[in-house]
Amino acid sequence: MPSIRLVRACSCVIAAAGLVAALMGCSSSGTTSPSQPDADDVWVRATITLLDDLPPCNPPIICAPEFFDCAGTTPITVPRTWVMEATSATAGMETYTSPASAPGVTDTTGQIAIAATDLVHETAVALQFNINLAPDGSVEAANIVGFNDNFANVDVRCTEINSATEPVTLFGLTVPGSVTITSLDVAGVEIDFAQQRASGFSPAGIIEGRFSFDGTNFQEVSQIYSGLVHVEGCFRLNLPRREQNIPVIAPPAACP
Repeated sequence: MPSIRLVRACSCVIAAAGLVAALMGCSSSGTTSPSQPDADDVWVRATITLLDDLPPCNPPIICAPEFFDCAGTTPITVPRTWVMEATSATAGMETYTSPASAPGVTDTTGQIAIAATDLVHETAVALQFNINLAPDGSVEAANIVGFNDNFANVDVRCTEINSATEPVTLFGLTVPGSVTITSLDVAGVEIDFAQQRASGFSPAGIIEGRFSFDGTNFQEVSQIYSGLVHVEGCFRLNLPRREQNIPVIAPPAACP
């Protein structure tokens, strides 16, 4: 389940909510998605769907609560879906190895971290995954890693902490999910990282993809309740070498 480090990281994302400036710059050579967005279209969106994990809900029979709200007083039952349309985000590399940095290495590998918060719907999502580039610069593989580094929070205002020192509205990764990279700016066999300038990022260093995972929740309300959600979403972000705030705009109404 998510660590204290990530709870703090989520708070940092929330603090960056004022960053909504449009980005400028053109993407460098690399793979492209079928319908190329504008250079300043940088966003993260996700849907968080509560699953019927407890005894099956068969209306008109009253459904058993899957979990409770932050205060522990209001039962949350299926069907229920939350939206996360980022008003602030961070992105960057946790690790990075390439032929230029390690002689004898032929593939470029790294670990990417993305975190996003929606202060309108008061939700948040964090994602961490490995990426592997083949010698020709194409994306060879990508996979979600780190159970403590992937989560969804359905109420970022919640300050109630459970015995695992996590917000009671946070759902952490339970089984490995999936991530697909649909576009990545590269220069040869290297990732062409975004570099921030006074007027935006140049090069833009765009990474685009889709993701999904299931997360579980831990609460104590007279007894333990453990809800389960399915998280599915997409992102299009500037990818700097080091993790930093990425100014975002409103995402599309649905993932492309």
